[in-house]
Amino acid sequence: MSPFNKKSWCDALCGTSSYAASSAFPTEAIWQRVSPASPNSTLISKTRAIPFTVVVVGMVDPDRTACGLLGNYTGPPLQLDRTKFDLVLSKPNSENFGSDFDRAVQNLRDLQKATLKTMYRTVEKIGALDFIKLGPKMFKKRKVPLAKPHLDASGAYDQPNADDPTLNWPIPNVYHEAFQALVYEQEITPLRVFDCDGSIIPTREIQDKICGCLVEMAFQLRHYIWADKFSEYYTPDIKQIRVLERFSYTRQEDLFSAADGPVSFGVPIVAESPQESNKSRSETFEPESSGSGSGGKPVAAAVGDSVESHAKTGDESHSGNTAGDSAGNGGDGVIGDKIVEKRKVAPTSAQDSARDQSAAKKPRTVEKGK
Repeated sequence: MSPFNKKSWCDALCGTSSYAASSAFPTEAIWQRVSPASPNSTLISKTRAIPFTVVVVGMVDPDRTACGLLGNYTGPPLQLDRTKFDLVLSKPNSENFGSDFDRAVQNLRDLQKATLKTMYRTVEKIGALDFIKLGPKMFKKRKVPLAKPHLDASGAYDQPNADDPTLNWPIPNVYHEAFQALVYEQEITPLRVFDCDGSIIPTREIQDKICGCLVEMAFQLRHYIWADKFSEYYTPDIKQIRVLERFSYTRQEDLFSAADGPVSFGVPIVAESPQESNKSRSETFEPESSGSGSGGKPVAAAVGDSVESHAKTGDESHSGNTAGDSAGNGGDGVIGDKIVEKRKVAPTSAQDSARDQSAAKKPRTVEKGK
């Protein structure tokens, strides 16, 4: 297969009135009422008076496209029969097709102004970027309903129309019951997608194989106004999608990402070798031989941990206290990487203790008359 030539392909499209970026498009594509009494319109060819097929070239946005087996269906309470394929085209990073996309957006926006009054648009600006949004329906009503399966006279299970494409649609098991409730009245209208070499892309592979690709999309457009006349929408009928070029897609910059970071909100983490780490964790806090409790080796503790010293007061030896206990009982302790000197409480004399005990045993006298 010869390499894709963007310029020659672009020049060929510009010579047709169907190409939304061509100079002939604005005068050839016009709206026509479905009937004199109907407010609904169809985009038709002015010279041939038949439904007009619009051709656009853009890049399939993978963040906004849903064209897999279930389209944009995400489960109950949504109704499966209202499922759509979401296809969103963004501006290609191409010298030729990039400028064409801008002209196509402007021409389609002018068509919208002639009919659309509400928010449901084919061309939308999201932030600073323009997108072409197409949401074809996944299901349509059958002209003739299918016969439902039943037991025949012999008691065997009979499944009429077993080769029907909709009945054989690879639906996930979790939605099988909801799917079976509508497939005899509704049928699937699958997307027709072709790869760069002209081969058709299987249904299961469409989502993965077109996202981020440069594609040529052909569709017809209808404009509907609901009975209340306050709501309206476009219904595209996608005729074909053709992959022109497959390349590595660079996602749009995430505006919520941090400019710098990460940020440490505690003590900075200092990288150390495994030998140093093992050595620091094996250290113990060894008290000095004297009973003063004012010295010793600190332990390299993690942030928030604490290791207490063995402090001696009189004949009692205190060890294994927490940081809070050590602060009130005397001795030294380690909090983080700081050595905290505990308050030393002077022992009371024997005379003071005896005086306190005698005062506690002395009976209380009460004066008479009071």
